[in-house]
Amino acid sequence: MTWVLDSSEQIMIYLPLRSKVAVLLAVLGGFLSTVPSDRGEQGFVSLSVKLSKAQDHLIVHYVMRNVNSAAIYVWDVLPNNAHEEEVLDPELAYVFWEAPRTVRIVRAILDEPPDLHPVVRELPFVHKVLAHSSLQGRISLALPVQEYSPFYPPAAQSKLAHCDNLHLIIGWIEHQKGMVVSEREVGGQPALALRGSWPRPAQHLLNAKLTASLDLSVRQDDFDRRPPPQ
Repeated sequence: MTWVLDSSEQIMIYLPLRSKVAVLLAVLGGFLSTVPSDRGEQGFVSLSVKLSKAQDHLIVHYVMRNVNSAAIYVWDVLPNNAHEEEVLDPELAYVFWEAPRTVRIVRAILDEPPDLHPVVRELPFVHKVLAHSSLQGRISLALPVQEYSPFYPPAAQSKLAHCDNLHLIIGWIEHQKGMVVSEREVGGQPALALRGSWPRPAQHLLNAKLTASLDLSVRQDDFDRRPPPQ
């Protein structure tokens, strides 16, 4: 059984999860020390995170370190729309409310909502991180933070909720047979697309949980808040 990614659809077959997840704890403005997570055959991938506030934005800085002996792909290059054109948004992330008081920030593949069937399925582009190399990422979200999923239009109604925690999730996958990696141009910028078919899991998830005092604009409609699949 395999995971299939195409330019227009995603076919999922659920199998038992194989990845190991490390949970990190820190304080707003503090730095998370690196710990192993999602061990591969000859190494691991780790995540370090730092939070800060700049004027009216929440800034999330993270560093992923690939200590495996082979390259990995990180699903953290998100597309957006500007003037009816697809562009790359280097500061974007998916945002969800985790009841009762957590903001979940995601850069990973999302499941299609069970009640929606979009004509074109949005998939992140990827960064390739070579063996024994690292990747730095930055997320900038306007305050108060708003829930966001690429499958839904802007909310017609929302309600502010105070949150005490932030949960960052970054998706990645090691290079495998069956993957098709291609260079594309998106909004005049180069991007790396990962498609094809490979054995489960579709992605590994790195998790960081931090203490952070934030207000979140919570949607009041039928909004899919499921965590990303593995």
